[in-house]
Formats: sequence, C-alpha cells, structure tokens
Amino acid sequence: MDTFDIRPAGAPTFNPFDPRFIEDPYPTYRRLREQAPVFSLPGCLGRDWIVTGHREIEQILADPACLVDDLPLRVRRLASEGAADDDVAPLCDALAHWLFFMDEPAHGDARRRIARHFSKIAAERLRPILRNHVDTHLTPEALDGGLNVLPALAGPLPALAAALMLGWEDVDAAQLARLSSGIFTVFTQPLPLARYVLIGRQYAELRDLVADLLAQRTRCPRDDLATLLLDLEAEGTLDREWTMAICAMLLSVGQDTAQSLIANALNALATHPDQAAALAAHPDLAGKAARELSRYDAPVQMIVRTAAADMRLGDAHIPAGGRLHLFLGAALRDPRMLAQAETLDIRRGEFSMLAFGGGAHFCLGSHLALLELEIVLGRLAPLIAGRRLVRDVIAWQRYPHMRGPTRLVIRTRE
Repeated sequence: MDTFDIRPAGAPTFNPFDPRFIEDPYPTYRRLREQAPVFSLPGCLGRDWIVTGHREIEQILADPACLVDDLPLRVRRLASEGAADDDVAPLCDALAHWLFFMDEPAHGDARRRIARHFSKIAAERLRPILRNHVDTHLTPEALDGGLNVLPALAGPLPALAAALMLGWEDVDAAQLARLSSGIFTVFTQPLPLARYVLIGRQYAELRDLVADLLAQRTRCPRDDLATLLLDLEAEGTLDREWTMAICAMLLSVGQDTAQSLIANALNALATHPDQAAALAAHPDLAGKAARELSRYDAPVQMIVRTAAADMRLGDAHIPAGGRLHLFLGAALRDPRMLAQAETLDIRRGEFSMLAFGGGAHFCLGSHLALLELEIVLGRLAPLIAGRRLVRDVIAWQRYPHMRGPTRLVIRTRE
C-alpha cells in the first residue's frame, strides 16, 4: 500500500454533502473512527486527509507546524479569475484579518491585545442583561404555543451578547442577528464565485453597521472592546481594516456558532427526555449541561489545517502540504477519549472542550458562548418540570463544517 494512501479497505462512502449525512453525521463518524481515525482520499486541491480521532486532532491543533487554512487567498484567486475582484475584495481583506486565518506570531500578538474582553470575568458582567433577555423570550406561554427557536431566542441572544461586548447597548438584536447570520458559510468548500459575491455583499452591510458603531465610540469612548480597538489604532498598533474585521468577526462568526450551539442543545434535550427531566429536577446542572451539550452535538463540525512539513499522525505519514480536515464532531464522540461518548449525560464529570477548538486557536468567545447556553438552560429547567419537551419541526443547515438547524420549533406537553 502506498505510504500516503491509508484509506481503510471497505471504508463507507463519505459524502459530507449527502442529505442523510447532514441530518445525522454521527453513524458515519463512528464507522470512520472504527476503521481508521486518519485516512487519505483525493481532494479538490490534491490529497486530503480525513481526521476523526480526538487524540489526533488535539495533536494537530497543538502543532504550530500545522498552518491555518489559506481560504482568503483562494477566494481572491477565484475572484480574479472570474473578474469579480471588486465584489469580493472587502470580504477577502476582512478574512485575512480574522484570527482563524492568521498563523503565529501575528495571531498571538493580535489575540493578546483583545483577550481581556473575552475572559470569563468579562463574560460574567453581561449575565444580568442576557438573563433578562432570555427570561423575556423563553416563557411558559411561548413553549405552550410552540417556540420558534432561531428567530425568538437562539438568534437574537448571540447578537445581543456580541453587541454588548463591543459596547453597543441600544442594538436591535433580532435585526443584527439577521444581518450577521450566514457569513460564516464562507468556510464551506467548495463554493461557486456567485456565492462569495453574495456573502461579500452581506459583509459590506455588516461593515457599514460596524463603521457607525466605531463612529459612536470615537465621539463617546467607554470601557468596551470597540474603544480598545480605536485606542490601539490611535497608538499605531492596529489599522482600520483590522479593527473593522475583528468587530465583524465577533458579530458574524459568534452569531452562527452560538445560535447553533443553543439550538442543537434544545434539540438534544427534546430528543432525550431523560436528560430534560434531569435538568428540570436539578437546575444547578445548567453549567455542566452546557459543556456536555456542546460536546454531544457541536456547532462547528470541521476545520482545516495544512501540514507545513512531513509529519507522523498515528499510523499515517502526512506529507508537507497535506490538507487536514479535522472532524471535531467525530472526535467529540471518540470512545478512546471518553467512556460512553455516544451517550448524552448532563451529569458527566469529564469533558472535552474540543468543540471550541484547541491549541493557540482555541475559541476566543468560548466563555461567552457557554454562558449564553447556561442561561438558556437555567431558564428552561423550571419551565419543563413535570412536562415533556418535544420537537415539532426541524430542518438542518446543509454545510459540512457547521451543524445546526435552519428551523426548530419546540413545545412542552403534559
């Protein structure tokens, strides 16, 4: 067998765009893990490597020689070939400044400058406002009538949280959620040029909104992230493009990931009545339940890295330039990592935080995302005591890198 081809014999057909996979990828993940946690197959840009093992993904994310995806360059190249440079240039400029697409040392330098606004302490300061928002929208009447989760709860909450972190207190959270949602689909590969153009137009609208916010903060500085970014600009540490990009990244990436985290968790509880009952009986489990639910059905299912040099990964020899597709959703149910990993258990004492990545690129907004979910679960617990939480309607996003519903309606029944 060729050293660089360890696709396991008899491996199942692996099509991450298949509707059956989109609806429930976990049986396929299990078969892939059992046959080989790392294997190769022909890809769009040469040889691709599929990685489903928890240990192997942790190794890759901790290795500085495994570089981030070069998506901004590829999108720019595609736009140039299609004579659409002007349509996607602002989007490409923004992506090049997103932490996702920055390697060290630039990534670490940029992250350290803003990290204090993403700490657990900083997130906790937002708890009262976020809790009030959830209490207002997650009510017995809403659940009795059927709660349309995304527009009513899971969408506006991350938008409000991100806006508050930036210092934008008078935001229309529902409107901001609609504008921010969907830009993260730029990570889906491959996409046609026309799709990048549409995403670029949406980003331009969001960028205009951010420009208005920054203008407000220029006139009236505060102790918030937007003011910090403007101060760094004034010092000459950052330029305006980076400031605009980090604000847009917080709003757009935080939007899609956090709203899917909340929606996936509510869907999991609706389909696991024993766990919903355990939460109702023990509302103090909300924090632990948030971590377990983020593991059980993670919003970010796949990320990409590129090997800068030859490397050994388990039994696989990865050549320099090899593209590594890291399926976090598969790794989070790896039985080598966690006993009974296929089982949802909100009382679980051990956790993996791989749902938020790992290494230097561990999710900057993880504290805020978990806080949002914890608040939702804490509010939900008394509302479902003595009742059943059921799922009336669900439809899934059709993106292999993200998992979350496009529509979810839940209700309570006797």
